[in-house]
Amino acid sequence: MLKKGLLVLFSFLITLLYSIASDAYTFTEDFEFGIYWKSYPINFKIYADTSAEWDELYHHSLSSIQEWEEEVGVNVWELNSQVYSGNPSGNFIRWSSNFAEDTGYDPVGTLAVTIRYNNGNFFDRVVIILNAQNSTLKQNFAGLLGKTILHEFGHTIGLGHTDVDAIMFPYTTSISALQNDDVNGAKEAVALNDYRSAIGYMANKETSHGIIPSCGSLAFAGENPSTQSYYNTIITVFSSLLLIIFLKAIGYLLKYLVKEFPLGNIKK
Repeated sequence: MLKKGLLVLFSFLITLLYSIASDAYTFTEDFEFGIYWKSYPINFKIYADTSAEWDELYHHSLSSIQEWEEEVGVNVWELNSQVYSGNPSGNFIRWSSNFAEDTGYDPVGTLAVTIRYNNGNFFDRVVIILNAQNSTLKQNFAGLLGKTILHEFGHTIGLGHTDVDAIMFPYTTSISALQNDDVNGAKEAVALNDYRSAIGYMANKETSHGIIPSCGSLAFAGENPSTQSYYNTIITVFSSLLLIIFLKAIGYLLKYLVKEFPLGNIKK
């Protein structure tokens, strides 16, 4: 009876630890629904009011694209080097000084929004809007602008938010480079998009005709640092307790095996 109980406990702990360590990435609702890009690369433009502003956005956008593509191994985006200003069109990234009016999101707690548009089964436009009213973002304090743009480009291919420490985590963290969860999610999203394109996949149900704005994706919403620290502490303590329980279970199992099958009883 004891032997069976220990084996059940051991199996449960292995399964639990595996589930904790597994990928946590998600896809956006529209991508889950079946909407996808008809083909890559996605041609991207940068709109800016000044050359200095354009240069900064181009630098961070190019760096983000290169980081994602180096990990995924596919040419997903094509960044246009032409300087654009005025009324934006197509796929683009720009600053907004009227963030709430342009996006419908609170400018106090939101750094950026990515909005994907679809025409039937296909995405046909995506825009990244950065909150110029947030001085921390505008001044790129602690590299915030770079990692926000890196995060937003993940949304352009259908990556949603994750609940582990990664670029696609929805709150500001010390993470500034792609993590395994980001990379695995992007690889699956690109592979799934390619598969849908190859077979002419149709979404799960009919969509309306014309261009339909998909849900906006919130990135790096404002947070209370003390609250985030509290949750991180709880997670750390919980993980430590699981590890202690796991090690104790291993110890009990080894003691039982030694007791039941002592080395002295093994005959050659």
